[in-house]
Amino acid sequence: MDKIEKLKVFCEKINLSLGDFLQVYDNEFFPETKIEKYCLFKNIIDRNLNQEQKDFIDSVCNLNNRDSRTPTEYARDLVVSWLVEDVIKKYLNLKNNGADSQRNFLKSKQIKYDSDFMLNDRYLELYVNFTDYWIKQKKIDLRMDKHSHLVKNKSLLLGIAFNTYQFFLIDFGSEDLPFHENYNYFWKKKCYTCDKYDKFYDIAELKNYLSYFG
Repeated sequence: MDKIEKLKVFCEKINLSLGDFLQVYDNEFFPETKIEKYCLFKNIIDRNLNQEQKDFIDSVCNLNNRDSRTPTEYARDLVVSWLVEDVIKKYLNLKNNGADSQRNFLKSKQIKYDSDFMLNDRYLELYVNFTDYWIKQKKIDLRMDKHSHLVKNKSLLLGIAFNTYQFFLIDFGSEDLPFHENYNYFWKKKCYTCDKYDKFYDIAELKNYLSYFG
């Protein structure tokens, strides 16, 4: 099951429909183009891009940030992450905060590490995993800049594991977890890692956990 299928199942589990979130982008266009967001998002999910859409993605997604991914793979991951954010925003009644909240493909210099959401007066960063990595390895890896931003802003970090319907919540304003410098071979970059982490909870408990910050 790929990421989109897992997201669809997750939506069903929390009584939401992924199609409703796609429909929001109907009649919205990328700046200075005639390319509709709804059509591109749907086609990239269905792996059915037309030539105009492929050319557009090649022009806006050929960035260093894509690591070893092709521009199309990078774009698909972005679209999936945007839809995840839309779903979680609706489910938890959050406010957008991130630089990409308008759902435009940003240039490298425009990409910031702003937290995705605001929960009342707290920054909340969403972190998603579609494998069993966190659970099986009992470790959380964070990109260097992301970790620094979370610490500086005393943010909340909400991690959701779509394979197991579990979550973790770290409060960088009060918790002093032993993150240490490490190397992530998948990212091919240095990172900060918290080892022996096992505070994972069923997604059904998420709203109750967040209510403590309400």
